[in-house]
Amino acid sequence: MIAGPHQNDRTLIELYANKMSSDPAASSELFTEGAEVKPGGLAPVKLQGRSQIRTYLAQAQGQLKYKVTSHLPRQGDDNYAEISAEGPGVETRIHTLRFRTDGHFITHLEMVGTRKA
Repeated sequence: MIAGPHQNDRTLIELYANKMSSDPAASSELFTEGAEVKPGGLAPVKLQGRSQIRTYLAQAQGQLKYKVTSHLPRQGDDNYAEISAEGPGVETRIHTLRFRTDGHFITHLEMVGTRKA
């Protein structure tokens, strides 16, 4: 169970991980219209707005399962969480995400680190 301050922020990142596992494009519904996403990876990309986020996430590998493995301490306005990504034929990775919310939607999400599980 998620408890403590900033519960809505934690609930949103849990919903994001769940939707990324079941329907990556639908996870764009958790973002504001003007949200900014920096997914990380080999080619740095900056996505601006729900439409760009949806298009990018629609290309995500649907076989991966995501789950929040830990909620890290909040730093100022920034929330942090570690999310595992695993699937058949893919090495399990832990991604560290920094994100902000407005209490109802994600306004900013950035992958700030990744490592082998």
